[in-house]
Amino acid sequence: MSFFDSLEELQERWSGSAGGFSHVEVWDEAAAGYAEKPLPTFEDDPFLAMMQAEGALTPDARVLDIGCGAGLYSIALAPHVAEVVGCDFSEKMAEAARNRATAEGCTNAQFICGNFADITFDEPFDVVFAHFTPAINSATEFQKMVSLTRSWCFMACPTRRRDFVLEEARRLAGVEHGDPDRDRNFLYGFAYAWLLGKTPTVMHYDDVWLDQRTLEDAQTVYANHLVAPDLSAEQKAIVQDYLAQIAEEGTVYERIETTIAMLGFRI
Repeated sequence: MSFFDSLEELQERWSGSAGGFSHVEVWDEAAAGYAEKPLPTFEDDPFLAMMQAEGALTPDARVLDIGCGAGLYSIALAPHVAEVVGCDFSEKMAEAARNRATAEGCTNAQFICGNFADITFDEPFDVVFAHFTPAINSATEFQKMVSLTRSWCFMACPTRRRDFVLEEARRLAGVEHGDPDRDRNFLYGFAYAWLLGKTPTVMHYDDVWLDQRTLEDAQTVYANHLVAPDLSAEQKAIVQDYLAQIAEEGTVYERIETTIAMLGFRI
């Protein structure tokens, strides 16, 4: 017996939430930081290398970047394909992507703001990918991603993720871990592709991220969104006091340890 017996069963089960990371305010606040990050390269980035190794990035390919953020991956692969379209529900992220494309002299990438679930695309793509995004968080969204490609689908998810400051803030506020489906999304995505009769390529690697926010921004984002979206005034005060205690010269530093799981398959 398979993990799921049918796509219908999977569709019933896979309807999770990305927790605090599904709130647009979190990404609006983070846009300035992402705009300053270096572009990934095919030599150093396993996800780009995976797409290249699969032969997906051809000179005539039309590519969709779901949850594109500040456009880093769109711009990095743009020289290798004909056209890239990036979409993100954060206007500040989409604006950062447009500005970065201009600064990098990238003329074949365009960026639109909107919720992926609601956007209508006029024509299909040759490659569709979702990299570290809450936009693909249910069977409905994964199905839409698959429906938009003529050839390739790729997805990368941070799994077994530990956000040390966030975990301690949740513990102090008496909040259980709010994002159990983040790990399951990768398994559900694999199961969906398998039930379609595909055999996905699967790869993984361990990574460590060092994040930082001003104390004021951290107190707003953690208390209003990341710890939980419905904290009481007392719980918010506990979170904000904790962040003030650990701040260094007005900055809160977060260490994140995760295993990046990646899959790709051809339609």
